Amino acid sequence: MATPVVNLLDFICILTASLVAIIAFQQKQLPTSRNYPPGPRGIPLLGNLLQLPSQYQWITFSAWSKRYRSDIVHARVLGQSIVVLNSFEAASELLESRSSIYSDRPDNAMLQDVLDLGRWSVPFIPYGSLWRTLRQKFHVAFSAKTIQRYKPLQIELTGRLLKDLAEAPQDYRRHINVHPGRIILRLVYGSESEADNNEYIHTVDENFRLLNEDYKWGNVWLVDVLPALKYLPSWLPGLSFHNTGKRFRSVIDDMVNKPFNRLKNIQKDADLQVPPCLVSQELERLQETSLLPNDSKYTEEETLIKWFAAASYPAAQDTTSSAIGSFILAMTLHPEYLKIAQEEIRALTQDVRLPSFEDKAAGALPFIHCICLEVIRWNPAVPAGVMHRVTEDDEYKGYHIPKGAWVIGNSWAILHDESVFPDPFRFDPTRYLRSEDGKPTFAETRVMGAAFGFGRRICPGRWFALETLWLTIAQFAAVFDVVRARDKDGKEIVPEPKFSHGLNSHAAPFECRIVPRSPEALKLLDD
Repeated sequence: MATPVVNLLDFICILTASLVAIIAFQQKQLPTSRNYPPGPRGIPLLGNLLQLPSQYQWITFSAWSKRYRSDIVHARVLGQSIVVLNSFEAASELLESRSSIYSDRPDNAMLQDVLDLGRWSVPFIPYGSLWRTLRQKFHVAFSAKTIQRYKPLQIELTGRLLKDLAEAPQDYRRHINVHPGRIILRLVYGSESEADNNEYIHTVDENFRLLNEDYKWGNVWLVDVLPALKYLPSWLPGLSFHNTGKRFRSVIDDMVNKPFNRLKNIQKDADLQVPPCLVSQELERLQETSLLPNDSKYTEEETLIKWFAAASYPAAQDTTSSAIGSFILAMTLHPEYLKIAQEEIRALTQDVRLPSFEDKAAGALPFIHCICLEVIRWNPAVPAGVMHRVTEDDEYKGYHIPKGAWVIGNSWAILHDESVFPDPFRFDPTRYLRSEDGKPTFAETRVMGAAFGFGRRICPGRWFALETLWLTIAQFAAVFDVVRARDKDGKEIVPEPKFSHGLNSHAAPFECRIVPRSPEALKLLDD
C-alpha cells in the first residue's frame, strides 16, 4: 500500500496549534489563587520544562528544596503539576499516612500504553484491582517469613558467584550483574540452563538499557501531552514514539513470554521433570481448581501468574546488582572498612568457614550490616523512585496539592540529608554502629524507611534483596580483597565515585583488582 502523501508544514502547523490549545486549556483549569509549594518560576505554556534536567533530576530537586527552604517543591510542565517530596517527614506523611489517595500512578501514555508497561509491570500499573491482585502475589512469595525457604538457593548461587570471581576477577562487573539474575530465575522459573539464563539476562539488560536511554525527563513525548496520538499511524511525521514503542515491546514480549512458555512446555512433557519454582507451584494450584484450561477465567489466572513472574526478575536483578557494584566501588575507595569487616568475620569464623545466615540471625556480624545499609544509602538503586499520582485535592503545611499532580518521593534527597547523614557523599558505615542496647540508630531507621519506596508502593521484594545483599557482601569479604589498580607509572588509581542516571542507577565503570585474601580463603569455596 502506498504511503499517503502528507504536507509536512500543514501537519506541523495543525499539531502545534492543537498542542498550544490543549496546554492553554490545561493552564486555564489550574486555579491561580491556590498556594502551591514553592518552586522555580516557569514560562508561559512550557512551564518549568526547560529547567528540568535530562540527567540526575533527583539532585536538582534536592537543590530546589535548599533554594526555596522547603521540603516540598512544585513545578509545572505543559500544564502538569509535579510535586517533589525531599524530606522523610513529607514523604511519610503523604505517601504513607495518606496512601489511600497517593498510591496511583500518573496517566502516562508513553510508559503505560506505548511501551506496554501499564499492562503487566507492577511498578507502573495504575492503582486498582489488577495492581492489588499482583501485589498480593508478591506479598505471599516474598514476605519476610516466606523468604526463609529460599536461603539454600541463595547460599548455593552466592558460592557460584565467588567461584566466578576467583576464576575471572577481571569480569567482575558481568559476574555481579548475572548473580541476582541467576537466583531469581531459579526461584521463579526453576531455570538452571546457563544458556537460557544468559539469554534471558541479556534480554532484561536490553530492556533496562532502552528504558534508561529512551525515557528520560528531558524527553517530553508528544503522546504524553496528546494521548490520542497513540491511535494515529506511525508513518505520520512527528510520531517517532511508535518506533520506540515497537522496539521496546519486542524486548518485553521475549522477557514476559519465553521463560514462562518454556516452563509450560516442560509441564506438558510427561518425560520431563518440572523444576520446583514459584511459577510451577502457581500453575499446579491453578490446575487443582475446578477451572478448565479452555475457560476464560483459567486463561486470566494463568496470565496473572505470567505477569507476576515477569515482574519479579527486573525488580530483583537490577536493584541488587546496583548495590553490589556500589559495594565494590566503596571498598576500592575505602579499603579500611573492608579490613574492619574481615577482622569481624575472622573473629567469628576463625577462617575455617564462610559467614552464614545463622550468623546474620544471631546479629553476629554488625559491621557487615552497617556496610549493607551504607551501600543502599550512598547510591540508591532507584534514586527518585517511581512517580505517584494524587487522586484528590490535598493540603500539606498550608500548600495546595492539586488532584492529578505527579508526586515524587525523592529517596536520594532523603538519604543525603546532612542533618541525619553528616558528610553525606562520603561512604561511612560507622553511621549505623549501635550502642550497647542494640537498638537501631536514627540513621538506620531512615535508610530502611526511604530506600525502598513508600506507602502501598513500597518494594515488596525488599527483604529478599537485603538477604541476598548481606550474604554476598559477607562471603565476598571473607574470601577477597579489593585492590586499587595502578597506572603505567605504578601509581594507584583512585576512582571517582560516579553513578549513572536513569530510572535505575549503577556505579559507573572503574578500575580495580579483586584478589583472594589467601590460598586458605579460596579453599573455603570448595567446602
